[in-house]
Amino acid sequence: MTNTGNKRVLIFETRGKNIGQISSGLTADKITSKYPFNQPGEMNEPIGIAVDAAGNVFVADTRNNRIQKFDKDGKPVAQWPVQSSAWSPGPYLEPFLALDSAGNVYVTAPTSKVVLEYDPPGKPVGQIGRGGKLPPGTRAAPD
Repeated sequence: MTNTGNKRVLIFETRGKNIGQISSGLTADKITSKYPFNQPGEMNEPIGIAVDAAGNVFVADTRNNRIQKFDKDGKPVAQWPVQSSAWSPGPYLEPFLALDSAGNVYVTAPTSKVVLEYDPPGKPVGQIGRGGKLPPGTRAAPD
């Protein structure tokens, strides 16, 4: 689960016990200096999250307009940009993620009201929708 204000992802076992976290290293110094939290592995307003079968964690790093991928040990392994117009600030800036069995990543784009699709390495593949209704969340169906 994402802990947005504390710029981290909390990891729980299936029975609800907290077993770890992926942290941006939030400290008093970073807060007071308006630290941007934009280095690889750091998150600025993480919201959407998805986990693949190998335990890789994908996070919608909202204020940095990017998706970050962490391995099962919480180490950053990849990141890719989301078009800035998809996540423009607004009242419904809550992007969500989903994965399909092929490893494609689906990202809701609340501002442009579409779902963006990326291949496993993070290359944009296309989009679903025409900007009509706000996509509140997403779930990829099994193949």
